[in-house]
Amino acid sequence: MAASHMFYYSLSYLGLYRTKPTKLVFVGLNHAGKSSLLQNCADHVPDFAAATSHTSHPGSDSETLIKGNVSFTTLDVGRHHRDRELWIESIRGALGIVFMVDAHDTKRFDEAAAELHALSAAEELEGVPFLVLGNKIDHPDAITTAQVIRDRLRVDEIQNRPIRVFMCSVAARLGYGEGIGWLASKI
Repeated sequence: MAASHMFYYSLSYLGLYRTKPTKLVFVGLNHAGKSSLLQNCADHVPDFAAATSHTSHPGSDSETLIKGNVSFTTLDVGRHHRDRELWIESIRGALGIVFMVDAHDTKRFDEAAAELHALSAAEELEGVPFLVLGNKIDHPDAITTAQVIRDRLRVDEIQNRPIRVFMCSVAARLGYGEGIGWLASKI
């Protein structure tokens, strides 16, 4: 099944057509692919673009898309994005976190690991499942195995929640649907 269709079916499972609100937050360093993933879904997933509202948050690198009863917020984290109040407000009430890392930008893995661990320690996210997406596996020099990403981001040190790594390419529309499906099963 194509990743975009798997994403769509996972959204349905999350309650897209029910009355219970669901909030997912897509977090990662800048240029990891968060906004591209949501845009890709808006362009390629049946019915996703219809009835979707989009809000940019002035003064931040954050945006929110709402489809049905599911809200998707993207949030850049890292050394250039230290407005903790905005960060906390963006994650408050999240039922799932999608942490995206650029699998091609290995020089920033330490920074990504620090941000992942800071997020996992946030009281506001206690027990919330984390999906880690290693994006851009279509690049020739990218890390393409989930175990390498797990090791480099020290994912096994995070013990206070369900967490799993999936590899994907948003540009090639591969892999992220399975990850979202896993996350949906944990919410």
